[in-house]
Amino acid sequence: MTIETLTSENLILRKIQTKDAQDILDLYSDEENIKYVDSKKHESINDSLDLIQCFDKKLHNKTAIFWGITLKSKGKLIGISGLYHLDWTHHFASSKSIIHHSYWGQGVAMEAKQQIYEYAFTQLQLHRIEAQVFVKHTASIRHLEKMGMKREGRLRQNFLINQAYEDSYLYALLK
Repeated sequence: MTIETLTSENLILRKIQTKDAQDILDLYSDEENIKYVDSKKHESINDSLDLIQCFDKKLHNKTAIFWGITLKSKGKLIGISGLYHLDWTHHFASSKSIIHHSYWGQGVAMEAKQQIYEYAFTQLQLHRIEAQVFVKHTASIRHLEKMGMKREGRLRQNFLINQAYEDSYLYALLK
């Protein structure tokens, strides 16, 4: 499986490369950015290089595909979005994104996901895309619902974040 470059009006979604390690460190070392994601804080550039290697391994194994999100007007990576838990038997995947907080509320995540979901349904022939969101993350809940995703349930205490168990909602979008 290879990563195709996806473009939209304002964004370029592309393969994440070693040269992106500093941008990834900036993204994952900022407490505000990782507040609502189930990723550990990056302490060094090696953490970011390890994540890039993990993305490459999952792509090679056909279990996940992640794109680096860049603005057309800049070249800097400002987020990551993709599909994981790819299930080729039942044609579904889970979705997640992390966007630098200085770009929150500007439609970046929605614009990126629209491209990824279109690719998932047409090129990967998926039938279902799922997303989990912490119940306290109201902005992401509004975002998922605006994208047409339907809330299917509440998962009680399914993530351990900052030494506390957190509930999440399960959303899904069908082809």
